Amino acid sequence: MFDSLDFSKPVVRYVADVLREKDRDLYLCSLFAPVQARNAIMALYAFNAEITITRKSFDEPMVRQIRLKWWFDALAGVFAGTPAHHPVLELLAEVVPLGLKRHILEFLIEAEVAKFEDEDGIKTRTRWTLLFLQALDILGARGYKADKAAENAAKAWGALTKLRQNRENSTDVIADHNMISAYRAAISEVTGLAVPALLPIVLTDIYLERIKCGGYNMGHPIVRRSDPGVMGLLRLWWAVKRRRI
Repeated sequence: MFDSLDFSKPVVRYVADVLREKDRDLYLCSLFAPVQARNAIMALYAFNAEITITRKSFDEPMVRQIRLKWWFDALAGVFAGTPAHHPVLELLAEVVPLGLKRHILEFLIEAEVAKFEDEDGIKTRTRWTLLFLQALDILGARGYKADKAAENAAKAWGALTKLRQNRENSTDVIADHNMISAYRAAISEVTGLAVPALLPIVLTDIYLERIKCGGYNMGHPIVRRSDPGVMGLLRLWWAVKRRRI
Protein backbone atom coordinates (compact mmCIF):
# COMPACT_ATOMS: atom_id res chain seq x y z
CA MET A 1 0.00 0.00 0.00
CA PHE A 2 2.85 2.41 0.85
CA ASP A 3 5.62 2.96 -1.69
CA SER A 4 9.25 2.77 -0.58
CA LEU A 5 8.65 2.91 3.16
CA ASP A 6 12.09 3.03 4.80
CA PHE A 7 12.43 3.42 8.53
CA SER A 8 15.97 2.04 8.55
CA LYS A 9 17.41 5.37 9.75
CA PRO A 10 17.09 5.47 13.57
CA VAL A 11 16.03 9.13 13.58
CA VAL A 12 13.22 8.48 11.10
CA ARG A 13 12.09 5.39 12.98
CA TYR A 14 12.02 7.31 16.27
CA VAL A 15 10.06 10.23 14.81
CA ALA A 16 7.58 7.81 13.24
CA ASP A 17 7.12 6.12 16.63
CA VAL A 18 6.57 9.48 18.33
CA LEU A 19 3.96 10.48 15.81
CA ARG A 20 2.20 7.12 15.85
CA GLU A 21 1.92 7.27 19.64
CA LYS A 22 0.91 10.90 20.02
CA ASP A 23 -1.18 11.58 16.89
CA ARG A 24 -2.13 8.38 15.10
CA ASP A 25 -4.40 10.17 12.63
CA LEU A 26 -1.66 12.41 11.26
CA TYR A 27 0.78 9.52 11.40
CA LEU A 28 -1.42 7.55 9.01
CA CYS A 29 -1.80 10.59 6.75
CA SER A 30 1.98 11.08 6.66
CA LEU A 31 2.50 7.53 5.39
CA PHE A 32 0.74 8.46 2.15
CA ALA A 33 2.95 11.47 1.40
CA PRO A 34 5.21 11.13 -1.66
CA VAL A 35 8.43 9.38 -0.72
CA GLN A 36 10.58 12.48 -1.37
CA ALA A 37 8.48 14.54 1.06
CA ARG A 38 7.48 11.88 3.59
CA ASN A 39 10.24 12.58 6.13
CA ALA A 40 9.43 16.29 6.04
CA ILE A 41 5.68 15.78 6.51
CA MET A 42 6.33 13.27 9.30
CA ALA A 43 8.78 15.62 11.05
CA LEU A 44 6.32 18.51 10.79
CA TYR A 45 3.46 16.46 12.25
CA ALA A 46 5.69 14.98 14.97
CA PHE A 47 6.80 18.47 16.00
CA ASN A 48 3.16 19.53 16.21
CA ALA A 49 2.38 16.40 18.28
CA GLU A 50 5.24 17.10 20.69
CA ILE A 51 3.94 20.63 21.21
CA THR A 52 0.28 19.74 21.67
CA ILE A 53 1.00 16.88 24.08
CA THR A 54 2.59 19.34 26.51
CA ARG A 55 -0.76 20.09 28.16
CA LYS A 56 -1.31 16.43 29.08
CA SER A 57 2.30 15.72 29.99
CA PHE A 58 2.82 18.43 32.61
CA ASP A 59 0.36 19.49 35.30
CA GLU A 60 2.19 22.62 36.41
CA PRO A 61 1.59 25.65 34.14
CA MET A 62 5.12 26.92 34.77
CA VAL A 63 6.62 23.59 33.70
CA ARG A 64 4.53 23.67 30.52
CA GLN A 65 5.77 27.16 29.74
CA ILE A 66 9.39 26.15 30.30
CA ARG A 67 9.00 23.10 28.07
CA LEU A 68 7.39 25.11 25.27
CA LYS A 69 10.11 27.76 25.55
CA TRP A 70 12.70 25.00 25.17
CA TRP A 71 11.09 23.94 21.89
CA PHE A 72 10.84 27.57 20.75
CA ASP A 73 14.51 28.28 21.47
CA ALA A 74 15.55 24.98 19.87
CA LEU A 75 14.22 26.13 16.50
CA ALA A 76 17.21 28.46 16.14
CA GLY A 77 19.48 25.44 16.01
CA VAL A 78 17.19 23.63 13.58
CA PHE A 79 17.41 26.42 11.03
CA ALA A 80 21.13 26.98 11.65
CA GLY A 81 21.84 23.33 10.90
CA THR A 82 22.91 22.61 14.49
CA PRO A 83 19.84 21.03 16.11
CA ALA A 84 19.71 19.99 19.75
CA HIS A 85 20.05 16.28 20.42
CA HIS A 86 16.43 15.31 19.85
CA PRO A 87 15.33 13.13 16.89
CA VAL A 88 12.39 15.36 15.96
CA LEU A 89 14.62 18.42 15.85
CA GLU A 90 17.35 16.51 13.99
CA LEU A 91 14.91 15.37 11.31
CA LEU A 92 13.44 18.86 11.02
CA ALA A 93 16.95 20.21 10.40
CA GLU A 94 17.42 17.68 7.61
CA VAL A 95 14.24 18.71 5.80
CA VAL A 96 14.54 22.50 6.11
CA PRO A 97 15.57 22.74 2.41
CA LEU A 98 12.20 21.26 1.41
CA GLY A 99 10.43 24.46 2.37
CA LEU A 100 10.10 24.34 6.14
CA LYS A 101 9.32 27.79 7.55
CA ARG A 102 10.51 28.84 10.97
CA HIS A 103 7.72 31.34 11.60
CA ILE A 104 5.11 28.62 11.14
CA LEU A 105 6.77 26.31 13.66
CA GLU A 106 7.08 29.22 16.08
CA PHE A 107 3.40 30.00 15.63
CA LEU A 108 2.44 26.40 16.48
CA ILE A 109 4.16 26.88 19.83
CA GLU A 110 2.60 30.30 20.39
CA ALA A 111 -0.83 28.82 19.65
CA GLU A 112 -0.28 26.16 22.30
CA VAL A 113 0.71 28.83 24.81
CA ALA A 114 -2.46 30.74 23.93
CA LYS A 115 -4.53 27.62 24.68
CA PHE A 116 -3.68 27.91 28.35
CA GLU A 117 -5.58 31.18 28.55
CA ASP A 118 -8.00 31.24 25.62
CA GLU A 119 -9.17 27.89 24.24
CA ASP A 120 -10.98 29.50 21.31
CA GLY A 121 -8.47 32.27 20.59
CA ILE A 122 -7.47 33.33 17.10
CA LYS A 123 -4.11 31.55 17.39
CA THR A 124 -5.79 28.28 18.33
CA ARG A 125 -8.07 28.51 15.30
CA THR A 126 -5.22 29.44 12.96
CA ARG A 127 -2.72 26.75 13.94
CA TRP A 128 -4.29 24.00 11.83
CA THR A 129 -4.47 26.30 8.82
CA LEU A 130 -0.76 27.03 9.05
CA LEU A 131 0.06 23.36 9.59
CA PHE A 132 -1.82 22.36 6.43
CA LEU A 133 -0.36 25.27 4.45
CA GLN A 134 3.14 24.21 5.53
CA ALA A 135 2.39 20.68 4.30
CA LEU A 136 1.25 22.16 0.98
CA ASP A 137 4.51 24.14 0.82
CA ILE A 138 6.56 20.99 1.32
CA LEU A 139 4.69 19.30 -1.51
CA GLY A 140 4.95 22.33 -3.80
CA ALA A 141 1.17 22.48 -4.02
CA ARG A 142 0.34 26.02 -2.92
CA GLY A 143 -2.24 27.94 -4.93
CA TYR A 144 -5.49 29.81 -4.38
CA LYS A 145 -7.73 26.74 -4.61
CA ALA A 146 -5.49 24.55 -2.45
CA ASP A 147 -4.96 27.29 0.13
CA LYS A 148 -8.70 27.91 0.41
CA ALA A 149 -9.33 24.19 0.82
CA ALA A 150 -6.65 24.11 3.54
CA GLU A 151 -8.38 26.91 5.43
CA ASN A 152 -11.74 25.13 5.45
CA ALA A 153 -10.14 21.75 6.14
CA ALA A 154 -8.36 23.31 9.13
CA LYS A 155 -11.64 24.65 10.52
CA ALA A 156 -13.29 21.24 10.16
CA TRP A 157 -10.35 19.25 11.55
CA GLY A 158 -9.75 21.68 14.41
CA ALA A 159 -13.39 21.63 15.51
CA LEU A 160 -13.57 17.87 15.14
CA THR A 161 -10.38 17.38 17.16
CA LYS A 162 -11.75 19.56 19.93
CA LEU A 163 -15.04 17.64 19.97
CA ARG A 164 -13.31 14.24 20.11
CA GLN A 165 -10.90 15.36 22.83
CA ASN A 166 -13.71 16.76 24.99
CA ARG A 167 -16.30 14.03 24.57
CA GLU A 168 -17.77 14.36 28.06
CA ASN A 169 -17.96 18.15 27.96
CA SER A 170 -19.81 18.61 24.68
CA THR A 171 -23.26 20.02 25.44
CA ASP A 172 -24.69 19.91 21.92
CA VAL A 173 -23.05 17.27 19.75
CA ILE A 174 -25.58 17.70 16.96
CA ALA A 175 -24.82 21.42 16.70
CA ASP A 176 -21.08 20.72 16.70
CA HIS A 177 -21.55 18.00 14.08
CA ASN A 178 -23.56 20.36 11.88
CA MET A 179 -20.91 23.07 12.21
CA ILE A 180 -18.10 20.70 11.28
CA SER A 181 -20.17 19.32 8.39
CA ALA A 182 -20.67 22.87 7.11
CA TYR A 183 -16.93 23.49 7.18
CA ARG A 184 -16.45 20.20 5.34
CA ALA A 185 -19.04 21.09 2.73
CA ALA A 186 -17.24 24.37 2.05
CA ILE A 187 -14.15 22.50 0.86
CA SER A 188 -13.99 22.41 -2.89
CA GLU A 189 -12.54 19.34 -4.59
CA VAL A 190 -8.85 18.83 -3.83
CA THR A 191 -6.76 17.33 -6.62
CA GLY A 192 -3.18 16.62 -7.65
CA LEU A 193 -0.18 17.35 -5.45
CA ALA A 194 -2.34 18.92 -2.71
CA VAL A 195 -4.10 15.66 -1.85
CA PRO A 196 -1.47 14.18 0.55
CA ALA A 197 -1.32 17.46 2.50
CA LEU A 198 -5.08 17.52 3.07
CA LEU A 199 -5.80 13.87 3.84
CA PRO A 200 -7.31 14.82 7.22
CA ILE A 201 -10.37 15.71 5.12
CA VAL A 202 -10.82 11.99 4.49
CA LEU A 203 -10.57 11.24 8.21
CA THR A 204 -13.01 14.07 8.96
CA ASP A 205 -15.59 12.32 6.77
CA ILE A 206 -15.00 9.03 8.59
CA TYR A 207 -15.34 10.46 12.10
CA LEU A 208 -18.40 12.53 11.19
CA GLU A 209 -20.04 9.39 9.82
CA ARG A 210 -19.27 7.52 13.04
CA ILE A 211 -20.73 10.26 15.24
CA LYS A 212 -23.92 10.21 13.19
CA CYS A 213 -24.09 6.38 13.23
CA GLY A 214 -23.60 6.47 17.01
CA GLY A 215 -26.67 8.64 17.43
CA TYR A 216 -24.54 11.69 18.30
CA ASN A 217 -23.56 9.92 21.52
CA MET A 218 -19.86 10.62 22.09
CA GLY A 219 -19.73 7.64 24.45
CA HIS A 220 -20.90 5.16 21.82
CA PRO A 221 -18.25 2.48 21.09
CA ILE A 222 -18.09 3.34 17.39
CA VAL A 223 -17.50 7.00 18.22
CA ARG A 224 -14.87 6.25 20.84
CA ARG A 225 -12.69 4.37 18.37
CA SER A 226 -9.42 6.28 18.20
CA ASP A 227 -8.32 5.34 14.70
CA PRO A 228 -9.97 5.16 11.27
CA GLY A 229 -9.54 1.39 10.94
CA VAL A 230 -8.78 -0.68 7.86
CA MET A 231 -11.50 0.93 5.78
CA GLY A 232 -10.10 4.30 6.71
CA LEU A 233 -6.68 3.28 5.43
CA LEU A 234 -8.25 2.13 2.19
CA ARG A 235 -10.03 5.45 1.78
CA LEU A 236 -6.79 7.33 2.39
CA TRP A 237 -5.03 5.14 -0.16
CA TRP A 238 -7.81 5.60 -2.71
CA ALA A 239 -7.73 9.40 -2.35
CA VAL A 240 -3.98 9.40 -3.04
CA LYS A 241 -4.28 6.83 -5.82
CA ARG A 242 -6.92 8.81 -7.71
CA ARG A 243 -5.31 12.16 -6.71
CA ARG A 244 -8.63 13.55 -5.60
CA ILE A 245 -10.56 14.16 -2.38
